[in-house]
Amino acid sequence: MSWFRRKKKKARTIEEQIDLYRRLPRRLQVYREGVWLIVMIFGLGIAAINTGHNLLYLLLGFLLSIISLSGVLSERMLNRARVDFLPPDGLHVGETTRIPVGFKFLGRWGRVYSLRASPVLEDGVAETVPAYAPQLVAGERQRFIMRTRFLRRGIYASPRARLETDFPFGFVSKSRLLEVESTYRVWPRIHPVHLDPPTHSEQQYSDQAGYVSVTGEEFFSVREYRSGDPIKRIHWRLTARATRPVVRELELPGSPRLSISCVIPSLDEAAQEDAYAEMAASLAVAGLDAGYLVELETPTQKVTAQRGPSQRRRILNALAEEPASGSRASAGVIIRAKDPFGKPLDLGFRGDAPHWDLVRVE
Repeated sequence: MSWFRRKKKKARTIEEQIDLYRRLPRRLQVYREGVWLIVMIFGLGIAAINTGHNLLYLLLGFLLSIISLSGVLSERMLNRARVDFLPPDGLHVGETTRIPVGFKFLGRWGRVYSLRASPVLEDGVAETVPAYAPQLVAGERQRFIMRTRFLRRGIYASPRARLETDFPFGFVSKSRLLEVESTYRVWPRIHPVHLDPPTHSEQQYSDQAGYVSVTGEEFFSVREYRSGDPIKRIHWRLTARATRPVVRELELPGSPRLSISCVIPSLDEAAQEDAYAEMAASLAVAGLDAGYLVELETPTQKVTAQRGPSQRRRILNALAEEPASGSRASAGVIIRAKDPFGKPLDLGFRGDAPHWDLVRVE
């Protein structure tokens, strides 16, 4: 059985969900136990009217008081609780991600119980297990975990959060919307792909990347001054701030380079569109792991050739934001590899990716 709650109702956009709560500020979901309670109330009401028995009237009043008490207490829970979400910088399609959610009870005294919170997203975008707060103390802030799994890549902004509770009896769940903004950057799925690393003659250039060299051109990083470093490489502003000599590290221009071009077509199914981004992302990550300078080009963006974790993040962000455009005939993923002297390299790759037919080597 899946841990995720699957929605079988008609898919609604964020605007439709918010509009529904504008018309009905509180939404109720009756559980099976609540249905039985309502049936008992109607049955006792009919029996009390027909028989005129005082005990039946007393029992009917008790059941009605349970409903009234449930409404009053649950309203107190929802009115005085606040939440906020702390999503990561990026998360991958299909991966279950644990997202911290902050809860706070604004009352001056007492406690609240059994609260759940989740962001308002379009139906069909993600499967979510809401963050559950079993108990909150007045004035204290606590964090609980929400588990979510996105089904499509993209940038998803949630302007509201859904707060719900089934306190005190668990017969009915009452929910409302809070104005809580959160943004989720969903990267393409990464398939296991292996790229052959550069040959020994090419690797020696790659190994020298990052060391100060007279022929270096592109900025790499900074480090402390060492004996023999050229004076012109000293970074004077950082030296003054750090009170010790700091020099620039430059990359050598001759480094193996992997160029990836990706065009995502506009198709009926989002999964087929995302397959193009998945292959481009998988090849880019594999190239960075193999020691290549990797660059990405799409119809709307261009990520210049670099290496390292920050380059991985830039490429994944670009592929998450890239819109689907064009036809299937013009779409595809093209990769090119060049040695330190700009000559084409024979590139070998393998892996378990299911969309190799989308890739073309030039």
